[in-house]
Amino acid sequence: DIKCDFCKDDERDTLIITYGRIVSEAMTASEALCQEYSVGIMLLEYLKPYGEISKTVIERMPRGVKRVLFLEEEIRSGGMGMNLADKLGAYFKENDISYGILATDDSFVASVQSTQSIYEAAGVSCADICTAIRALK
Repeated sequence: DIKCDFCKDDERDTLIITYGRIVSEAMTASEALCQEYSVGIMLLEYLKPYGEISKTVIERMPRGVKRVLFLEEEIRSGGMGMNLADKLGAYFKENDISYGILATDDSFVASVQSTQSIYEAAGVSCADICTAIRALK
């Protein structure tokens, strides 16, 4: 199933679609952006089959969404963001929704400074999420 911090009839201009523990970064980013955007968070509890998930995402999407950020702590190439964006691309185009994918590069995060979280070292922290959302039209 999919968990949301909004009801279907709620209006949100921005949606973060994610899964797993990184939802904590999404929640922090949502709070940090509350003066600029109305952010909803959609937490996927399973990732496949992508066709079924994409239908459920569309059914559960709040009104007014104009930007979507796929957020994952795994690699971008072949990950949830790429697969769901592929399935949802036509819907996004028809509804004038811009989207982005924030994920780790295809590299191992070998060193983390003592002042950094693993999310900061991987480029998927709250600050990175805020920057990615602000970059969407």
